[in-house]
Amino acid sequence: MIALQIENTGSFMSKLLRSECFDLFLLEEAVIRKAATWKIDGHMNRAFLAAQREAEGKPAEADDPDMIPWSEVRPWCFDLIKGKTAPTLMRFTLRLSPEEAEAVFTPENAAAQEDGQAVSFDYLINVTYEKAVLKIVTGIAMNGFSMDLSLRKDADRRWDDFIREMMEANMIRFQELT
Repeated sequence: MIALQIENTGSFMSKLLRSECFDLFLLEEAVIRKAATWKIDGHMNRAFLAAQREAEGKPAEADDPDMIPWSEVRPWCFDLIKGKTAPTLMRFTLRLSPEEAEAVFTPENAAAQEDGQAVSFDYLINVTYEKAVLKIVTGIAMNGFSMDLSLRKDADRRWDDFIREMMEANMIRFQELT
């Protein structure tokens, strides 16, 4: 887990809310506090999706994602945030999509086995803006149990490296906090 303080808030927020830079993520939760507080639960409402598909004459899909893609919700968040006065609080919890996680981390995860059971990870970032300071904190969640703590440490290190590289590739300047 690392904590990064973003040096240029405006540039970062533009990349988060108005570009495809973070579209490899799903939204777990968003909180935006202005005159009121808006909370968005990014978990999909499967009953709604099934009814929508039925109304459109489409078959139900068993592999619907558990969370809404960031690309679908970011325009809503942008509409809530835009204006002359910055929110007093913004917090976004984003999870790397399973497809992206598989593409990026599969070779290393293939060895993550414990007594024949696969151990997988969810890769998360928390983006928080409060008191004019913008921070990103990385984290992972282990799905499964393992006595081998090196699996978690290795996944944590790989995720932190991935986020640093992503920030640098997108010209997002940051300071790593200790």
